[in-house]
Amino acid sequence: MSQKTKVRIICDKGFSDELKEEVKEIMLNKELKLETAVDDEKREEIIESELEAEEIAKIIKQCKVMKRVEVLVNKKNKCLEKILSGHSYKIKTREDEDVKDKIKEIEEKINLNELKLDLKKPEAIIECREGIVKITFKQKKRGYFVFTQPRSLRPNIVNAILRFGGIKKEENGTVIDLTSISPFCLESANINKELKKISMSWSSRITNTMRKNSIIAEEDIKFKHGVINELLKEEIRSAKVKGENLFVFGHFPFTNKGLINEIVETIREGRKNGQNIKAVLILEKKLKEEIKEVKEKEVYQGKKKIFLYKI
Repeated sequence: MSQKTKVRIICDKGFSDELKEEVKEIMLNKELKLETAVDDEKREEIIESELEAEEIAKIIKQCKVMKRVEVLVNKKNKCLEKILSGHSYKIKTREDEDVKDKIKEIEEKINLNELKLDLKKPEAIIECREGIVKITFKQKKRGYFVFTQPRSLRPNIVNAILRFGGIKKEENGTVIDLTSISPFCLESANINKELKKISMSWSSRITNTMRKNSIIAEEDIKFKHGVINELLKEEIRSAKVKGENLFVFGHFPFTNKGLINEIVETIREGRKNGQNIKAVLILEKKLKEEIKEVKEKEVYQGKKKIFLYKI
């Protein structure tokens, strides 16, 4: 029988429900005891469980909502060593600790000869505190996300938002493979077959439209808002003609209730006309007034608070 090991799966604060959902999917809905804790200082939520080595390997490889996984080892575990075999690692110590003593302590629990030392880009960070070895695996950068600016959403945040918006691992029986560009204003994605790309950068389309009209963005915000909504209407009409489902994914660094209301109405109008649309708007400030029949969620990317509005 495989030996179980304590695991801590960590996500940004506000996304523990989406993380639990994903973990259960990866475990093929196996009944698991998942306990949740909150670290307010780091703005993180932690799911704790005891899993077998093979299950831990699946989480490390497949989980997209998590920030990192911490495996806590308090005794020798041959099955776990097999899973860790071949991974690169780096040992983390405090200034007042003797590295050789720590290595000796770690090797009582893990055979480091099965791992590859890499001080620059290790896959795992190994620490030892009070006789417990902690092995941390950060989520690897996936190939489906391109950062265009500092405020761009991280891949794990994008995946959590997709789940919040009702986009599951499978949509109409098709596995979703997300490729995303997070522009300044608004993005959309066709999900009829595989969600491989979240459209083109809407910010570039808006900028080009303004240049044609000789209008500078900073001087005419009202026009900018109008362009965003007209482009959205165009996208919805186009998707309907092609028979495609639509996922609207809007990231706004500003808060403008008038524009948000316009977008909400555009999406609802599209649904009335028979178009299958799912949508989440991401705002960096909370709307002062509620929008009817919109689900709000307060979450964090790192220590930065953001607000999600599911339409």
